[in-house]
Amino acid sequence: MVALLVAIVLNLPIYLRGNTYYLHTRIGQQQVKRSLYTGKQKLAIMRAINLLGLLMAKQPIDIFNLDFDNARTYKLDLPNGVMESSGGQDHKDMMEAMELYRSVMGLPSLYQRNIKPQSAPETEEGLTVLETMEKMFELQSNFKPATKLAYRTILTEFATVVRNPKISQVNTNLVRDYREWLAKPVVEGPNKRPANTARTSDNKMDVVRRLMNFAKGMGYTKQDNPASGYRLLSKKSKATSNRHIFERDELVKFFASELFQKQRKKDP
Repeated sequence: MVALLVAIVLNLPIYLRGNTYYLHTRIGQQQVKRSLYTGKQKLAIMRAINLLGLLMAKQPIDIFNLDFDNARTYKLDLPNGVMESSGGQDHKDMMEAMELYRSVMGLPSLYQRNIKPQSAPETEEGLTVLETMEKMFELQSNFKPATKLAYRTILTEFATVVRNPKISQVNTNLVRDYREWLAKPVVEGPNKRPANTARTSDNKMDVVRRLMNFAKGMGYTKQDNPASGYRLLSKKSKATSNRHIFERDELVKFFASELFQKQRKKDP
């Protein structure tokens, strides 16, 4: 509770991305973005406070151990790689400051031996499903406004159902959960709807499949497309069954969209 109040009072520039908190701010003319290497809010707040102190002060200050009769004289400028001390206790103080910095940054101690390099956990890297969608829209310019609107609606629905994980974590289990969700009606709450038809479900799975193909092609994920093989109707049967493209609830969403309202005023 105390840590949360400290964060509110100081308005710390930290945010949660996936399972990890990050510090994102600007110091002078330099933009600073650092992982706090934790998903725990209180620990992230304390690390952010320490890290801001290290980054903003010319030399680290321990506010609980100030000794004005024996001031520290070491110089520690980590961004420029400058470390100076007068030896003895001054050198010891400088090394303690280095240890504090490495602790805040989640780095191993300078005094530990035979430490194997640690790679960042996969859950802390990469784009989420919705971030990958935005990248697809940004890099593939062949989307017409109506198609982009339909894709955004479907992929937002998909991300909501599977809780918007990293795109590299989307596997056959998550895709199967979404496919099964499409087949179930929603009978309670404000979003009541009947189950999606086989054709609608196939159309939505095609959109998910295209997103995963894009992610694989861009290197955002290394696994094979987990959305392959979830088609209920063959392409031939879909083409000959009927010519309908949208369900009624999809048409309602389209005609109520901001894009359609603007076009309606522009070209009645």
